[in-house]
Amino acid sequence: MLTLLPDDVISEILSWTPVKSVCRFRCLSRGWLALVSSQAFLAAHKSQVDPHLLLATSSSGKEASNIGRDLRLFDEEGNVVRVIRNVGALWTVCHGVDGPVCVTRDFRGRRDVFGVNVINPATGSVLITATVELESQEIFLFNIGCAAPSGVYKVVRFDDESWKVLTLGDDAEWSELRSPATTLSNYFYRSFVVTVNGVMHFLYTSRRLPFYKDRILRLDLEREEWKASLEGPTKQGDQFQKRLTTECIVRLNDTICLVQLEEHFVTNNRCTNLWLLTDFDKGTWVKAYTVSMTPTTVLYRPLRVMHDGGKLLFYGYHSPTKTRMLQVYDPLTATSAHFMKFPRDFHSDVCLCDLNLECFV
Repeated sequence: MLTLLPDDVISEILSWTPVKSVCRFRCLSRGWLALVSSQAFLAAHKSQVDPHLLLATSSSGKEASNIGRDLRLFDEEGNVVRVIRNVGALWTVCHGVDGPVCVTRDFRGRRDVFGVNVINPATGSVLITATVELESQEIFLFNIGCAAPSGVYKVVRFDDESWKVLTLGDDAEWSELRSPATTLSNYFYRSFVVTVNGVMHFLYTSRRLPFYKDRILRLDLEREEWKASLEGPTKQGDQFQKRLTTECIVRLNDTICLVQLEEHFVTNNRCTNLWLLTDFDKGTWVKAYTVSMTPTTVLYRPLRVMHDGGKLLFYGYHSPTKTRMLQVYDPLTATSAHFMKFPRDFHSDVCLCDLNLECFV
């Protein structure tokens, strides 16, 4: 590289530079491109710099297409950076072997078949387009995840009696899954599924009073086999001074995070506890954050633990103004700061795409 500084000094400086800025150096020369594309540099940059943030949501109202809804990607300032037309409504963000992908689905007026698109948010390219036939119009639940290490995407559908799986992109048909060994007669499904490291996690809660318990089923998507289920970190239910309720499970920095609402009866104070699964084999949970909630807060959903002192980026929804915003919680000061406020035309769910430098080179 033609520069007055040694290569190792340039590499060190760039390893602390934001993703968006480093991408601009790729065009300077082949030497610069080789530097920022090397595995050693990518690893160093990933360990020191927060990923580039893109927020994914579906179009709504007048912006929606007559054929299929559009996928919109926003940057941290709330600017639209990319619109992918007619790909259907945002379903979820999956973390594949090459980074996160946006998954959309479009029923197109039917209940027994829908289209699925797997989209690279860094480039806007559609990686996979598939049609999923549901065999019937009976009521059941389904979700999608990425198997590891193969990187194939699989749809899992289930009801009270059966489980089935379908691999996208190979024209395969639904195949039967063995039901989980865990007895679920006293549990109900909580509509929360998250996939981490090729394992799909399903949240269930017991029906028994006075205390509720959480149980997490785990499906290895590569082998299509069940792993040992996990119990949640604490019992829930009414106590004398407070109530604990599990809100959801999410993926947080490559681990499972259980989001718990804590309500105090005497003071009417509320907070959100975040439990991280630190040992998948032993089922060890650690309460990593407790974030105070304002009287107008409906929910907090964690999105990312940042490199800056363990600060937490989270999504908040506030009533009655129906305000959606991103905030940053500092555990050292136990305070939250405003990060970004969504436009008022945000009516659908929002998913976060964490794009490391390797997604762009």
